[in-house]
Amino acid sequence: AKRVDDLMADSKKLIMLPFSTVGEIFPKVVRDLCRSQGKQAELVVLGGDVEIDKRILEELKDAILHVLRNCVDHGIESPEQRIKHNKPPRATIRIKISAVEGDKVEIQISDDGAGIDIAGVKRSAIQHGIISPSEAQRLGDADVLELVFHSDVSTRTSVTAISGRGIGMAIVRAKAEKLGGRVSLQSRQGQCTTFTLLLPLTLATFRGVII
Repeated sequence: AKRVDDLMADSKKLIMLPFSTVGEIFPKVVRDLCRSQGKQAELVVLGGDVEIDKRILEELKDAILHVLRNCVDHGIESPEQRIKHNKPPRATIRIKISAVEGDKVEIQISDDGAGIDIAGVKRSAIQHGIISPSEAQRLGDADVLELVFHSDVSTRTSVTAISGRGIGMAIVRAKAEKLGGRVSLQSRQGQCTTFTLLLPLTLATFRGVII
């Protein structure tokens, strides 16, 4: 039994990599997105040394890119708008990685932008027949934020090359659930938006033969 346990421990070490191995591309992505949008933002990564199963990291990269695009395209205001609202012209996007509950990892991606337009989400959901006008009136803010993960819902009235067609957040939720995790969303209008991914540190499957 000890030999099996040692083998499992060694196998886990072989597939664990620090988050920073996939995070290296994120600052450039944010810079490029901001340049194309005429915006300014600094990406701060905290906990990049936390080790995660490389299979999860590979699956997660696209999901995080979707969220970063959302931060820049939907969340962060132009420098002029930020100054008008007594904010520094350069926004801050934070990715914070931390090990929690022993065998899970929490990844928080937040921006200090405009927050999510609750009324805009309701209008989009009504337009696509997801909820009725009467249902929209009864929904609390937390319930409205859940609608953001529906593939048709977007606060944008036009489609851009960055924002796509409103499917990004649906992809993020599907990816998290496929990995055995979940994603949640908090937002304060005019102040900030935070996406939280809670995922296992490792996938449970190991294949081996003892001879």
